[in-house]
Amino acid sequence: MKLKIIFLFFIVPLLSFGQNTSERTLYIIDSIPVFKGFNKVEGADIVEDDIFSINTVTDLQKLAKFKAYNLNTIIYITTKRFANRPDSIQQIPSMRQMLVLDNKWCLKKNRIPYSGKYIDYYLNGQKQGEGRILNGKLDGKHLRFFKSGNVSKEINYDKGAYVKLELKFYKNGEIETRIESKNDKLDGKWESYYPNGVIKRRSMFKNGKINGKSSIYSSKGRLNSFIRYSNGIQLQSISQSRITRLNKEGYTLLRLGDLRGAIKSFDKIITIDSLYSDAYLTRAKAKIRLSELEDAILDLNTAINIEPFLLEAYTVRSFLIIKMFELNLNTIPIKEINKICADFRFFESYANYNNIKVKKAIKEYCE
Repeated sequence: MKLKIIFLFFIVPLLSFGQNTSERTLYIIDSIPVFKGFNKVEGADIVEDDIFSINTVTDLQKLAKFKAYNLNTIIYITTKRFANRPDSIQQIPSMRQMLVLDNKWCLKKNRIPYSGKYIDYYLNGQKQGEGRILNGKLDGKHLRFFKSGNVSKEINYDKGAYVKLELKFYKNGEIETRIESKNDKLDGKWESYYPNGVIKRRSMFKNGKINGKSSIYSSKGRLNSFIRYSNGIQLQSISQSRITRLNKEGYTLLRLGDLRGAIKSFDKIITIDSLYSDAYLTRAKAKIRLSELEDAILDLNTAINIEPFLLEAYTVRSFLIIKMFELNLNTIPIKEINKICADFRFFESYANYNNIKVKKAIKEYCE
């Protein structure tokens, strides 16, 4: 099989077994069979430049090891990153080479509870995660990585079983959330942050239940609001209760198509709290559906001015600007293109999830 043909399989993620029953192919990448298909996570893709060697096997005796899958081809792929690792690192197993038996991680080959280090890799050979296992239980610090190599998540286990501390990071390295636990229940601080490092929300938990004051801040450091809790029960002020009710009402009306009713609900929220950025964003969505595009732009601008890290507002605004020019059959001026692309790239810089629509727009308008 020619190299260029093989790479067609990597352009569009497929199951490790071909859809065509006449050619049932299993990929084994860096000695690990890809039974569950190519992972649709960031960095999982593999391209030609990642490959050190490819070996295609059709010999029936060699296929017999996987006879249960009725294969007629195995493609062994070794990545450059794997080939360049010292033997001591190559010998460290991946969790994909393990299974859980009696709530313990065991190597598939011997089904004995594993103790030692593990390293997981993306399909291109880049490190995806690492940590230690003690007698089949996750123990100590475990790390997951973005494609960039930056840490995406850190989980600290206590006594080889319970999560003690979990940290989630933005792509720029700033902490997104910090969660303390005890005996697998939330216990201690629960904090979330904006991509600029400013605290977004801080709450306290005890034995799995939220207690005390939960404070919410803007990315500019302003205290937006706070809610008090007692043993998990929310103690709202009259204004907070009204905002909660109106917010739920507005979303329900929006979903049911009562756009004017939804707008009235968000109007009332803004009357109570003029700095409630989400209300401007959602009201803008209703106005877009009513073709009140200029008013929607004003709401989106206000939402972003209030909260510069309200990421969804940037994408809604950019797509709306594109729509407005297309409706008038006008070419989008360079000045507006630059604004659109700045919004899309701002979203891409901080969003910890892939948005296919945004990626497509960047390729169409910004490259």
